[in-house]
Amino acid sequence: MHQRGFLRKEPVTNIVMLPLPGQAVPLALINATIDKKVDQYVAQQNATKTVLENTEVPAVPTISVTTDDPVAVAKGLILQAELLEQDALAKREEAYTLAPDLKPGRGRPALPEDIKNEKLEERKIKRRERDQKKAAESKIAAKTAALDSKVAAKIERDRARLEESVK
Repeated sequence: MHQRGFLRKEPVTNIVMLPLPGQAVPLALINATIDKKVDQYVAQQNATKTVLENTEVPAVPTISVTTDDPVAVAKGLILQAELLEQDALAKREEAYTLAPDLKPGRGRPALPEDIKNEKLEERKIKRRERDQKKAAESKIAAKTAALDSKVAAKIERDRARLEESVK
């Protein structure tokens, strides 16, 4: 960002911090509080205030920070969500490095052994029933085919006898 010119040096007096929405605190005051020189800061501000009152300054439009702008609020919320997502990913990866067996693998998670065995038994029972049903149907089909062939042979014999007796 610095190479593209988005970041630049600014005097401490030009910077205003916003610790809470709608609350502006000059950076110089924060620095003075940290250095425990608040009295000097107040005296300096009073001195510059009297100097500014004595000099005539042309009117400069001021930029006001408002939190009523829904677009700005939405952008802030989106930024917070992205930061939370990044933090969640980092924490998840840290957890997986601590316990690699918790990391989900590809596909479905494996079933517990007892449930797996129950399902296997159910499949075996269904397969056995299906095989028995098919075997019974094939026996019936074989008996029906044998009976049909016997009936057809009997009819053919009877027809042949009838033709011989008619001649």
